[in-house]
Amino acid sequence: MLTTMSSTEPRLFAPGDGATPPELAGRDAQQAVLSRCLGDLVRGAAPPHNVVLVGPRGNGKTVLLNWFKAACMDANSVEVLALTPRDIPAPQALMDALLPRRGLAKLLPRKVGIASVGLGEGLLGVGRLTEAAARDALVKPFARHDVAIDPEALAAVTENNQHYPYFIQLWGDALWQEHLANPNARLTTAASAAMQGAVAVRVAEYYEGRYQELAADGLLSAAAAVAPLFQGSTDGTASNQAIDGALVAAGIEDAADRFAACEGLNRLSYMWRPPGQLPPVLWSVGIPSPTTYILEHAPESATR
Repeated sequence: MLTTMSSTEPRLFAPGDGATPPELAGRDAQQAVLSRCLGDLVRGAAPPHNVVLVGPRGNGKTVLLNWFKAACMDANSVEVLALTPRDIPAPQALMDALLPRRGLAKLLPRKVGIASVGLGEGLLGVGRLTEAAARDALVKPFARHDVAIDPEALAAVTENNQHYPYFIQLWGDALWQEHLANPNARLTTAASAAMQGAVAVRVAEYYEGRYQELAADGLLSAAAAVAPLFQGSTDGTASNQAIDGALVAAGIEDAADRFAACEGLNRLSYMWRPPGQLPPVLWSVGIPSPTTYILEHAPESATR
């Protein structure tokens, strides 16, 4: 069970709240694109296009947006307008935010750049990390506190978290709490094994939340239909043709309904299309390993 920290103990990892992790690993490419846009803004020029961050939840889109917001504020000469869907429930609210009553002068200089989450041009994919980046995301924060992670423990934890940033943060938080409870200069396989159960509970809760979202949107049958495609792929991908065939086999015969199912599974991060692909475009599994959970827990009627 995860221990409770006192208010005086530092918390290195904050999984799930969009806070900047102690090591923003593996995002050099995305940061470089955003930094170039910021450079254009500082020089008084408009970036060539909007930048739209796309990717399954839990991969750090909000983290990158917060990093970019901080970088803009540090530049001083760039005005930041940060909005979420909650801030703009209707088109008029967006107009009010972009066009204040004092007039249009604020928008006349070509100093407007937007980083947002959704779909559009200038897509910047944010997916799972490489194995090296997943290791750095854990090793470097602990090293700054003079704590090393044994190679065997690191290998086991990296395999378990599947290079998924949210799961990496869960493991980091668990290992840090284990270190606080049992201070040691090294985290061993015994330490990782001691926290395995606690992390597994958090992961199961996460999967259950995603399961309930799929159920609420009537997408369990579609999710169960495409699950074997991702499970049977060595790289966790499936073609449009294969996805379409699986949905037809599941009884979703209308093309419009199949399209809606794919978009729904994409919206809920069950699967996604990483940008920048050359044809044929492949779908990739979104959140790692939800397919097994879906097949194990979906009603029999959804898995026929």
